[in-house]
Amino acid sequence: MMRRTCFVVLFALALAGCQDPPPAPPKEPSSNKAASAAKDSFPGHDPPPLAELLKAAEDKAKPDEAPEPYAPRTVEVPELQPDHPEILPKNASGKPLLTEQSGAAQLTVDETLSDPITARATCMQLTTSCIQTPDTPDRRDRDSCVHSAATCTSNHPWDEAAPCCPSSCKELYEKLRKDGYSMRDGWMLVRTSDCFPALPEFVQAAREADEKAAAQESKP
Repeated sequence: MMRRTCFVVLFALALAGCQDPPPAPPKEPSSNKAASAAKDSFPGHDPPPLAELLKAAEDKAKPDEAPEPYAPRTVEVPELQPDHPEILPKNASGKPLLTEQSGAAQLTVDETLSDPITARATCMQLTTSCIQTPDTPDRRDRDSCVHSAATCTSNHPWDEAAPCCPSSCKELYEKLRKDGYSMRDGWMLVRTSDCFPALPEFVQAAREADEKAAAQESKP
């Protein structure tokens, strides 16, 4: 099973109440519990058809007037470098602590998470870390990195043995590039799309579980 380090800050973008509140020792973030509970019985969900994904992306932004030519090469995508949370200080709950503000929230690292959110982050990291600087001879550009990234073999990529990107996301990026979007804009539209399997359903299920947990905790 593919397990990648996921910062709790990712959940702040999609879920409510993901912070460890003071005073010490802080309680476990309710959103972590909700996300874990949602994943335990959560199936894979196929993303929308490519035509639907493309229309949604094109509704967000228009293509560039002069994008880079789309000419991807098959390149060797470097392996992702492992994270080292063991070098970080620990909070009162024993979790690696990324940052902390006096009297405010803590950002921690949770290595146990393996779900649609971490799968999306892994795909983005896989392709982005592959890109080389413009002054590199025969450099690996974004087109080549997305084209050459390993393709997930199922609609639940969080259970894949190695980092990968869903075929729906790779196909959407290729279509956007051929339709006149730049490498940067094409990838930004992919990142904000529903091409990652089960992501919208997982976020909704986790949000509902989090709201239910919060309601239970508020009862006298």
